[in-house]
Amino acid sequence: MFLIIFIILSQGMMADAQKKNCPHKIPIKGSYCIPTKCLDMCKKQHGTLGSCSEEKGFCNCACK
Repeated sequence: MFLIIFIILSQGMMADAQKKNCPHKIPIKGSYCIPTKCLDMCKKQHGTLGSCSEEKGFCNCACK
């Protein structure tokens, strides 16, 4: 019984840790962001959608 409770609690903590790393940021080369390029990079690296970041030089990829 204790083992089941421990597993459930640890899964919740792992999910919280993953949310803190969201959105995934991918550095881009060049001086400006191209939305279609960000979308392609996010699909290849994370399997999710992506868009240009407000912070220059990065794409934001959504979390699963």
